[in-house]
Amino acid sequence: MASIIHAYHKTRGEAAQRDEIITTIFSHPSDAAAAAVKGFKIITLYPGEDGLVEVEALEKAVSERTAGLLITNPEDTGIFNPKIKEFTRIVHDAGGLCGYDQANANGILGITRAKEADFDLCFFNLHKTFGSPHGCGGPAIGALGVTKELKDYLPIPIVGYDGKKYSLKHDLPKTIGKVRGFQGVFPVMLRAYAWIMSLGEEGLKEVARIAGLNNNYLLENIKKIKGAAA
Repeated sequence: MASIIHAYHKTRGEAAQRDEIITTIFSHPSDAAAAAVKGFKIITLYPGEDGLVEVEALEKAVSERTAGLLITNPEDTGIFNPKIKEFTRIVHDAGGLCGYDQANANGILGITRAKEADFDLCFFNLHKTFGSPHGCGGPAIGALGVTKELKDYLPIPIVGYDGKKYSLKHDLPKTIGKVRGFQGVFPVMLRAYAWIMSLGEEGLKEVARIAGLNNNYLLENIKKIKGAAA
């Protein structure tokens, strides 16, 4: 996501100016790490008394240097930020893009979507939410989605359809290029797609409900352990 954010600002002649990415301390660590590798300065926000970053803290952090927001919601604390749409508005008003790391999507599948919170791009970790294996450089994979305004920045190749057949397209005018080998993990994408289609809308919501139930069950049992705190 950081590469697409950088490319977007570069085409607008603002890449040198917009050199900061905002994240939160309890977002997935890869959000800050990937942006740092891309050369961004990382602005990390910390939670208030309720475990969530305060809106005022974000308002103070944004500036003409803000390239974007990369955030996980729910955060790694398991807390969902109910003010997330206000966060994206603040960053958009400052001229930045908003990226949604859905590493913790198990509890919100079918209930809320990145689009409804006004994110510009997002990705799912298929090795987490969709049960694919993870390790040794693969076959884990992140499924990336963007708004129509950002589709020309996607990594290549993408799958195109001319009304008769599907083919791989390499001619996106603003693409960030080829990130790494893709076709080798295509079966992981296919498996996730089949899983989604087999469950359907209500099935995905049931996954989220059971995920929350399992977490709460485990939490209550941990509380019974002498010396444990939760």
